[in-house]
Amino acid sequence: MPPRTPWRRCCCDRPRGERSSGIGAGLRRQLTTFWGGAAVFAVCAAIAYLLLASDGGSGGRAGGNLETAGARALYYKDALRMFADRPLFGAGGETWRMQVGLYQSAPYIGNEVHSGYLEALIDTGALGFAALLAMLAGFAVILWRRQGTGRVWGPAAVLALHAGVDFDWSYAYIWLLLLFWLALHLSLPAREPAPARSLAPMRAADAPRAARNVGLTVPALVLLATAIAAAAPAVRYKSAAGAYEAAQTARGEAAKLALLREAQRANPPWNRPRLEAAALLPAAERADLLSTGLRYEPDSPTVHYALGLAYADAGEVAKAETHLKEALRLARFDRDSQNAVIARFAKLAQQLMDEGDDEGARQAGLAGIGFFERYKALYARQYAGKTNPWSGTGLFVSAKVNAARCAILADRPEEAASWLREALRDGDADWRSEAQALLDSLA
Repeated sequence: MPPRTPWRRCCCDRPRGERSSGIGAGLRRQLTTFWGGAAVFAVCAAIAYLLLASDGGSGGRAGGNLETAGARALYYKDALRMFADRPLFGAGGETWRMQVGLYQSAPYIGNEVHSGYLEALIDTGALGFAALLAMLAGFAVILWRRQGTGRVWGPAAVLALHAGVDFDWSYAYIWLLLLFWLALHLSLPAREPAPARSLAPMRAADAPRAARNVGLTVPALVLLATAIAAAAPAVRYKSAAGAYEAAQTARGEAAKLALLREAQRANPPWNRPRLEAAALLPAAERADLLSTGLRYEPDSPTVHYALGLAYADAGEVAKAETHLKEALRLARFDRDSQNAVIARFAKLAQQLMDEGDDEGARQAGLAGIGFFERYKALYARQYAGKTNPWSGTGLFVSAKVNAARCAILADRPEEAASWLREALRDGDADWRSEAQALLDSLA
């Protein structure tokens, strides 16, 4: 018979009900420790993954979620490349939205980086990111040390952890919720009352209390001074936002233009009202207005694109090519813009030809060919060793037909014929009809 160990005596010397109750209590104690909780988390995560991957045998949910995970891996990789270029101070607010096109390593649509920590890293650099981590770690340590408040970190930790895989921190409400939760529990008294003290040492404690009050007053005054300094810009920004909102419902282009200009005056760096106002102006005025916008956002693909089109409308081929080339460098995977630029140069070349400017038409045609060749080379690099959608799909037929128009006007018929034959193979009925007509004109 095996020896009666303490565990065996504990289990066997009790009645059945008490025995099971003791085992359950011991298990509960183990699960409420740090390592027990970590084990439960790991088991639940494994079960969730298995359920996700199987999905009843269909695989649909797994495919969709794994695609999402793959897309976020691309976002994070590109965000780290942004950080590597400006590691110390970052590139300023809205870095991801402004520069994602420049750093994209593959075609995707991602207006958010889907990580609050990475967004802080690329916006404010290593210094700002360190300050953020120091703040969160400081709150965690204080809550952990305070009697009776160690466990309240849990809900705040959920907010802080989820921000690592989504853009929660883009919303002020999440910050308010997190900070309010922390402040609420930091303001609570300790669970156990402080030991009784005699009246004699009370006077000796007055000095530390006064020092503590001074320590609280200084940051309060800093916050107050910051709020006062920010009041005037805040009023201007609010005025600009109000004028912009009013412009959306204004009757008539003149009234809308006046409100958009008012928004620009109140907030000059804000380019959205500038872009909308430019669309209501003649080409020359549009170019002047948008050039001003580049002073505030020199790396904005949207402003470069609008400015390039303004110069194209004015018939200035070289300036149009410069700004449109920069726009597509900053957003090279924007297929709609790539196609539209080639179509615009085909139209400009035809317009200049109709006006009798043969050399201008040739230059516009050559510019359109250049955009097309860079577009094609981009996809050749991106899909090297893989199935390239450039051939066999209808995604690029419009670019091929318009590039052929440019080639015809630039007196390069062989290239035009080659691209038109590709369009005949890949295009729908309308594009095939147009391509055939152009091909017949070369005969």
